[in-house]
Amino acid sequence: MGSCWIGSKGDNVIYVNHISPMSVVPDTVTTILPTSKKRESSAKYEEDRAVCLKLFEGWPEGDQVEFVEQLLGRMCHYQHGHINTVLQPMLQRDFISLLPKKGLDHVAENILSYLDAESLRSAEQVCKEWRRVVAEGMLWKKLIERRVRTDSLWRGLSERKDWAKHLFKPKPGTSHPGHTFYRKLYPQIIRDIE
Repeated sequence: MGSCWIGSKGDNVIYVNHISPMSVVPDTVTTILPTSKKRESSAKYEEDRAVCLKLFEGWPEGDQVEFVEQLLGRMCHYQHGHINTVLQPMLQRDFISLLPKKGLDHVAENILSYLDAESLRSAEQVCKEWRRVVAEGMLWKKLIERRVRTDSLWRGLSERKDWAKHLFKPKPGTSHPGHTFYRKLYPQIIRDIE
């Protein structure tokens, strides 16, 4: 049977090797330093690992996945936990930033267009790519337009304060102001309402 974690002793992690099926008394006990400390490797291990990695890299993706599944099936709970801590950051993706790189700016804009003002402000602070999506998607303008369409107070205020002309489709031969205009307009509207 394979190694398995049974507990810790001080700062070290204890593994039990070769547990006899008839007994819970281990044949051998190996103590391994915690993962925060660099583990020393033998020359044989380094050699074998290089060979295994070379073989692994030569396999098709499906075979690689099956092989890793087989390895995981032979590992114990503690090892799975360690693998999980390594995998979690690898699996976290900023898909909003990835969408424009795939030519899907409109999808990123559509997702962020559902945000309220506070969340949209926060989204602009995430990274340059999110700020670019918000600006190029004119999401502050879209937020104001949505409020004007759905709230009679906003609609009346837009007409009274004369900023309705900057919303929705521009008249032929005219263009709307840039993103910054709407970014600054939103807090002014809120102040007027209050």
